[in-house]
Amino acid sequence: MSKHASRITTIAAGVGIALLVYLLPVVSSGTRRIGTLETIHGIPYPHDGETILVEEKLAHADMYLQESVFAKRLHVLVSFEPGNTNAIDIGVREGGFWFGYAKQPLYRRGKDPAGFQTKEIIFPLTTIFQEKDRSIDTMLFSTSATSTTAIEEADADTVSWKLYSMIASTRTYVPGVQEVKQYIRSIISRERAL
Repeated sequence: MSKHASRITTIAAGVGIALLVYLLPVVSSGTRRIGTLETIHGIPYPHDGETILVEEKLAHADMYLQESVFAKRLHVLVSFEPGNTNAIDIGVREGGFWFGYAKQPLYRRGKDPAGFQTKEIIFPLTTIFQEKDRSIDTMLFSTSATSTTAIEEADADTVSWKLYSMIASTRTYVPGVQEVKQYIRSIISRERAL
């Protein structure tokens, strides 16, 4: 009987250690590092004193997590001045396609106040694409106030707005069943080196 008790204790200890190693990153939360804000061509945006002057419609930055995206929410606190923009959205890349982003509105002319403002946007991350270095791609999408149609948008003047700060943090949450299934599917189907 003591042999079985010893084996059960050993197995339970092994399972407990494995769960602890897995769950520690899941419960880890806090501020995360954000890479340089740059154009889609990899050119950093110019600084204007304490601000970053964004003069193109797309602005990209990597956010470096310390953990897997599983059971995490990304909280992004953005302080900005919308300048001549009609709208600004923020998005995180959903899948392997380079331009597939889950977007949320940050600013809408006429709906939001003009001038300096700070907003917090929250993204559930469990189904978001994460690079091997644990970073996630973040994009700021802005549209010019001078365009009213899609055709005019293509030829519209460039945008000009100021980013004062962008702070990212992660927090733990309980994902839904669909999110867990999608996360498992993404792990199984992820491309691997030959």
